[in-house]
This record gives sequence, C-alpha cells and structure tokens, in this order.
Amino acid sequence: MKLLISHGASTRPRGKRADTPLIRAARFRRIDAVKYLLTRPHSEGPHKGGVELEHANRKGDTALLEAARAGAVGGGGERPRSRP
Repeated sequence: MKLLISHGASTRPRGKRADTPLIRAARFRRIDAVKYLLTRPHSEGPHKGGVELEHANRKGDTALLEAARAGAVGGGGERPRSRP
C-alpha cells in the first residue's frame, strides 16, 4: 500500500461499493494498513493524511463499523471478566 500511494494511488472511494482503502483495510483486519493510512502526514479537517475518516460507502458502512464487524475494535483484546 505504501508503494502504491507513494506513486500516486488514490485514497478516495472506488468500486461498486464506493469503499476507501481505509474501509477495505478495516474490513480485512489489515491493522498495519489502517495505521499507515491514519498516520500519513498532512492531516486537515475530516481528512487525515488524505483519508476520509467519516466516509460511508454505498451501504452506509464506515471504516469504524467494518473494524467492529471484523473484531478489530476493542481495548487491548481482552474481554472484561464477569462478576461472580
């Protein structure tokens, strides 16, 4: 991904679903790609490093929703203990 973006690949929505690279990376649990996209320089407004953080694809799914569905959202990966 770094190579493609460094050579001008777009981070804008593409395809039938209008997914962004961030949405696809979240869907497929590519944490390395998500981190890269979110930490790229030149962040302004709702766009961080050229990535639209709140973009929803044609189904209404955002990167956060896709990450949650994929099980990639949580506090350190541990589940809270239930009380006795």
